[in-house]
Amino acid sequence: MVQIAKMKLSQFQREAAVKLTLDYLEGPQFTNSMEAVIGETIEVYRDLKDEIKRHYSTWKKRYKSYATKHEEASVVKDTTKAVLSGEEEYKNLVPLPSFPAWVELPVLA
Repeated sequence: MVQIAKMKLSQFQREAAVKLTLDYLEGPQFTNSMEAVIGETIEVYRDLKDEIKRHYSTWKKRYKSYATKHEEASVVKDTTKAVLSGEEEYKNLVPLPSFPAWVELPVLA
């Protein structure tokens, strides 16, 4: 409509252009095109949500693996230090959880 207004057309030509534009916007070609765009957008959004969930699941699994490795390495380090210093209490050492906390992502609608 803005483009039509900018064009140097007679009143009759302007009315004809507006009518053709409205006929197109109200017609099946426009409707089908818009439905296709909307359908594709919804499908791609669903794919994106699934991809985010898969990535998140992989990252969470990797995080847990790193946290476990960190915890076990801490036990080995503390136990070795205690044994080398002659402490008998090394058998009672409990690792302190110093690995960063897992961050939960917001739920996608």
